[in-house]
Amino acid sequence: MDNSEDEVDDIEWKSSFVDSASSSPAAASSGNEDQRSIRCQDPDTVILHFDLDFFYAQGEMIRNTALREVPLELLMSYCPLVERLGFDENFMDITEMVERRLAQTMESDSFSFKGHIYSQSSTDVKVSSYPRLALGSHFAAELRKAIHSKLNLIGCAGIATSKLLAKLMSGAFKPNQQTTLSPENVGDILGSLNGLCKVPGVGHQTAKRLHALGLVSVQDLQLCPLHDLMREFGGRSAQCLKNLAVGIIESPVTSSGAPR
Repeated sequence: MDNSEDEVDDIEWKSSFVDSASSSPAAASSGNEDQRSIRCQDPDTVILHFDLDFFYAQGEMIRNTALREVPLELLMSYCPLVERLGFDENFMDITEMVERRLAQTMESDSFSFKGHIYSQSSTDVKVSSYPRLALGSHFAAELRKAIHSKLNLIGCAGIATSKLLAKLMSGAFKPNQQTTLSPENVGDILGSLNGLCKVPGVGHQTAKRLHALGLVSVQDLQLCPLHDLMREFGGRSAQCLKNLAVGIIESPVTSSGAPR
């Protein structure tokens, strides 16, 4: 995506997670102020993030705005929990679809992961350890194939246990590929990010304020005491930033509704 799309992305995510303009402390539970361990949300949740490659189609979509709704319509025909993010990105919560297919699958050894597995070889990861994520990779492959077949569009997909992590995964291998993140590699992807602006949900203005506190890397933010962040951002946003730094978000996939 280009810089203008990045700005839209920052706005979308900040409005959902981090109120960077907030300066008054809000009540928040302090919990463990040093969140040093990398944690995921519900390990049974399966979230997909699609980032369509609209480089060659952007001009036509700008001229014909009705075309912007077509990918969303297609995804919603498979699953109602689809949330649009920006111009060419969508989240899907396919947890229920995965559970239904898992119940119909006799042996987890009868299928394998589709696409890449972040920081690992597909032969090194046992499907029996993460059957839901493995099935999620199959759904992602099926949906990418349907998008290409019906709309002649290609794109990348990320498969993970949260929106934040799935978004990071969709950009791991490009173009026209997909990547699954297993829970034990959450620390690897977060540690590889080159600066706090690379964390979805941390916009440029928020990153500047964090830099002023001496926080440059994701690890800096992970190790920063919560009360230090609260003085700058207020309780709610401080806790949100701590959560983002370890791959946790509180916001579920929210259906964007049928296109008008």
